[in-house]
Amino acid sequence: MALRLDHVVIAVSDYERSNAFYRDVLGIELLELEYGRVAYRLADGQQLNVHGPGATPNPRAADPVKPGNSDLCFAGMGHRTRRSHTSSGTASHSSSARRRVRADAVRERASTFETPTARSSSSSPTDNAVDLVGRLARARIGATHNQYARSELRRERLRVYLADRDDARVVLVGEAAGYRGARVSGIPFTSERQLTGAGPAEASATIVHRVLAELRIEDDVLLWNVVPTHPGTETTNRRPTRSEIDAASPFLREVTRNRTVIAVGRVAAAALDDAPYVRHPSHGGAAAFARDLERTLGA
Repeated sequence: MALRLDHVVIAVSDYERSNAFYRDVLGIELLELEYGRVAYRLADGQQLNVHGPGATPNPRAADPVKPGNSDLCFAGMGHRTRRSHTSSGTASHSSSARRRVRADAVRERASTFETPTARSSSSSPTDNAVDLVGRLARARIGATHNQYARSELRRERLRVYLADRDDARVVLVGEAAGYRGARVSGIPFTSERQLTGAGPAEASATIVHRVLAELRIEDDVLLWNVVPTHPGTETTNRRPTRSEIDAASPFLREVTRNRTVIAVGRVAAAALDDAPYVRHPSHGGAAAFARDLERTLGA
């Protein structure tokens, strides 16, 4: 009999904490289902059904899954069957070894990319960063919010970041600063919580840094955005307009010059005609982002 995995059931003791972790940290799509249930949908369409306090799922196993455990629900030949197991939360030694081998291969591949030439033959990395950030802070990029204009803290953070990554061979370019990310922190794909342990977290930032760390290239990659300022409000994001992308293009050309460029998401791919594309990690794209980035850097 041909079986396939239909879905996975996980049991939680606190919906709010679980939803925050899967949605905000892992970037997985949150779904509301009938019978008081929620589910987490992964980028490949696979689904985690969530049972928790007060939920009355129907149908359910004769021995309902308990917090910390999970059920695998298989489908085939017109019916479903479940097999329960306890989640240990740890990867096997063989899986860890395979990840290390892949990470080493990616790191070795990234080290072969050409080292960018100096931005200016007569200037130091710090001088170059000071100049770029100063111009960025004075820029008006359409109707976007310029988080650097009135914040010396954000300007200094970006100056230090750019100077530290001056010899980075690879640059990941996203869409624009986010209201929970660079608008607050001043650094692309980075949240305030990652910098200080306080303030807002951003799912995309968490995923990007986690994947780069797993591939052992976090310190060798520069992060940037097509539009480095924030299109949106203090509590919302919006897609940058064509005119905003055009206005920000001098900064994009300067940061990406003589580097291997990877476009993160469709907006970046459209702005960077020849750059390889990887899935954006937001809205359930974490797994696809990791897979695409590993494939692109390891090619």
